[in-house]
Amino acid sequence: MPHIGIDISRTLGQPTGVGWYARQLVRALSEVDSENQYTLYPFFWFCHPQDYKKARAPSKPNFRLHHANRSFEELQDRWTEGRYPVDKVLGPINLLHSPAYTAPYVPGKKLVVTIHDMSFLTHPHFHTEENRSFCMIQSLRASRYADAIICVSEATAFDVRRYLHVPKERLFVVREAAGPEYRRLDDAREIGERLLHLGIHENFILFVGTVEPRKNLTTLIEAYAEMKAESEHPEWLVIAGGSGWKNEQIYERVDELGIADAVKFLGYICTDDLVVLYNACRAFVYPSLYEGFGLPVLEAMACGAPVITSNCSSLPEVAGEAALLVDPENTGMLRQAMKSVLSDSSLRAELRRKGQLRADRYSWRETARQTRGIYQRCLE
Repeated sequence: MPHIGIDISRTLGQPTGVGWYARQLVRALSEVDSENQYTLYPFFWFCHPQDYKKARAPSKPNFRLHHANRSFEELQDRWTEGRYPVDKVLGPINLLHSPAYTAPYVPGKKLVVTIHDMSFLTHPHFHTEENRSFCMIQSLRASRYADAIICVSEATAFDVRRYLHVPKERLFVVREAAGPEYRRLDDAREIGERLLHLGIHENFILFVGTVEPRKNLTTLIEAYAEMKAESEHPEWLVIAGGSGWKNEQIYERVDELGIADAVKFLGYICTDDLVVLYNACRAFVYPSLYEGFGLPVLEAMACGAPVITSNCSSLPEVAGEAALLVDPENTGMLRQAMKSVLSDSSLRAELRRKGQLRADRYSWRETARQTRGIYQRCLE
């Protein structure tokens, strides 16, 4: 019986894209695979010991959580630095899946690595030098050692081939999906109460994502300020997401434009509140300059939000014709798209309808089935 190990350490604490990917993948694998054995490792990525203690495995007999009697520092060095093989702490597995860039040395075992994007090479100025170096080292290891590299979009697969020269036979495109939590809500009272708890009213434009340059928030803020000056729209701009790096200019631009009273930075938001925000917003705007997949676009669509997003990287591939696509560097184009959605109820209804259909095309169970097929192929 094949035995598969998966690193779930990025699911702990306040997970972002990679953490949500790993969490949803493991949940879906537990629903579609009762044959393979799975061991989950919560300790290879940097997390607070209290978060480590909260790690859980699905309540299925073929899933278990693995604890190691070693220090966090040693385990993380083994995983990310490649100084030592990690096989001594993995247990009797046949295949290891690393759901991020990290490609540890695992002699005698198959290795699958998921690469979500190559932004550290396509847009290096959006990253710190430390992060660029880390991602480059790990991606090069993956290109050499991994038996299979999973890319979350055709756009990412193109970039991996372009920059890492990985042969096509080792590359697999397996797309993500909105989790089952992301759905239309019917209880207007609950929505209103949760919005009140968050300190916002019902008329708002929403952005979801880490506050960092790649997300292009400066352009969004400038387009919003122009729209507000032109038409005095009452909508707030709500930005939900943790603080990343190189983002001082984003906060400063809000003050420079004199719109601090209309822009709400909520910080990191739990899933329940995020679902409410997606349901309640008048428009979801995601003008990112580069995305490996752009999961918030599908999450918003699944919750019935009209979506405006960028016409570059993976975003047209994910959104299809269910969103308004704009040049993310064209402030006027973005401003006009927001004005159109906010002022045209028929357009909002059409985007909601198309978005729901688009989101329904993606399924984590299908993602899990395809991923399981890759495991089997590597083990043949």
